[in-house]
Amino acid sequence: MSAVPNPIPPAPEPLKPLIVTPSAEPPEKPKSPLGIVALVAGLAIGGYLLYQWMAKPSTDGTVFAAVKTAPITFGPVERRIRISGQTSAREFANITAPILQGPESRNTLVLTFLSNPGVPVKKGTVIAKIDGQWLVDHIDDVKDQVRQAENDVTKRRAEQAVETEQLQQTLRVAKANWDKAKLEFGAADVRSEVEKELLKLNMEEAEARFKQQSADVAQKRAAHAAEIKILELTVERQRRHLGRHENDILKYTITAPIDGLPVMQTIFRGGEMAQIGEGDTVFPGQPFMKVVNQKTMQLEGQINQAESSEIRLGQDVYVGIDSFPDLKMRGKVAGVNALATARGGNFIRAIPVRVQLLDIDKRVIPDLSAYGDVVVQKTEDVLRAPVAALTEDDGKSFLFVKTPQQTFEKREVTTGLRSHTEVAITSGLKAGDQVRLN
Repeated sequence: MSAVPNPIPPAPEPLKPLIVTPSAEPPEKPKSPLGIVALVAGLAIGGYLLYQWMAKPSTDGTVFAAVKTAPITFGPVERRIRISGQTSAREFANITAPILQGPESRNTLVLTFLSNPGVPVKKGTVIAKIDGQWLVDHIDDVKDQVRQAENDVTKRRAEQAVETEQLQQTLRVAKANWDKAKLEFGAADVRSEVEKELLKLNMEEAEARFKQQSADVAQKRAAHAAEIKILELTVERQRRHLGRHENDILKYTITAPIDGLPVMQTIFRGGEMAQIGEGDTVFPGQPFMKVVNQKTMQLEGQINQAESSEIRLGQDVYVGIDSFPDLKMRGKVAGVNALATARGGNFIRAIPVRVQLLDIDKRVIPDLSAYGDVVVQKTEDVLRAPVAALTEDDGKSFLFVKTPQQTFEKREVTTGLRSHTEVAITSGLKAGDQVRLN
């Protein structure tokens, strides 16, 4: 037995947590820029070739979704000639500022009332008024002048009556003196020669005085008549003066001469063109409004002189208004001018044409830009195909027709009347066939 005691073992160390680190992946190799460019270029070229392949017309029986088709329909085909112009009315009334007759009339007139433009009015309805207060005041003054002139005539007549009576009295005295002188001369036989001669001279003097007085009375009467005539002419002048102003004041209230739609004219105001309104100043004789009968609207346009031989009265016309694209109206050719007018220069001539509108629409007013398609040739009840589907080669016409196998077959057809959009097919197709659009 050993005397050395057993040694005490050392205390165990505490356990440390186990940390597991992920293994690092190997670094990626950088991509080559040249490879990326090659990939993108390949995709682009492939897409372009695919697009060209699908868009290319198929002649070997292959059909793609990008090909557009249209059906063959049955109906009329019309060839048309386009007319460009503006709308107007056959029946209308120009409303102008009144031309005044009064000597003190003004050259400017102020509009105090105007009918609402675009609201139909009846014949006799007040559509405009002009400020006339100054004229009303002036008429009162002229009436006073007329009364004064009439009073002057009455006064002068009374004065002349007094003067005439005085002359008559003087004439009667002269006549009495003459008669007395004649009586005295009648007793001259018992008088001496000297007294007899004096009585004779006295009688002759009284006779001469009476005749002179008679002549003076006649002249005075003529002078009185002339004075009265002058005063009466003054009265007549004042009355006519008054009548002219009273007639002018009636013109200051303007009524509609016909049933229709008021349309205001435009004037230059404040640096821009604007419609005439209340408070504006107009001049005598200046047009400022139209009353148009919308039932008589028409299209006034022009056509090229080379196409005028195809225009006939009564031809159907399809009319459109640029301001209202959804508005389509029917019309007919109502007039063709016999003479050409210049258009765009002295060497370009056009023929004016008038188209009567058969459809009535309240939106149509004068001076709207419009167009009309004149039907110059028409074929009823024919097969028709889009002009865009027609192919011509060596004087022949072809269409690519869709088959039940979803392929296109090139087929020769016979065509008839052709318009800008459709062509009549007289043989080679039937209604319902689908044709490819070029």
